[in-house]
Amino acid sequence: MKPKMYYDLKFPFKLKEGCLLGIQDDGKQLPVYTLLTMENAKKPIDEKEYSEMHERMRQQVADMAQEDIEMVVCISGEEYEANVEQEEEGDEENAP
Repeated sequence: MKPKMYYDLKFPFKLKEGCLLGIQDDGKQLPVYTLLTMENAKKPIDEKEYSEMHERMRQQVADMAQEDIEMVVCISGEEYEANVEQEEEGDEENAP
């Protein structure tokens, strides 16, 4: 019997500058990056299925952030990683 394979599907998003979550204490507006993960998917999906799912999840992200869907952009995993790494480096520099 073949063992079952499970896949984690990652869906990265950017909330554009001007969203309520991206306002710093000094009033500066920044984009916000977030990642939704669907763990233990039972089968791999093709690029078309992934793109369709990613697009449908935009509304969920908008609802969670209490923003209009136009504020939410589907982005690549590479863009997400690059921006999260930059943010984490900035946090380390500002640590006491």
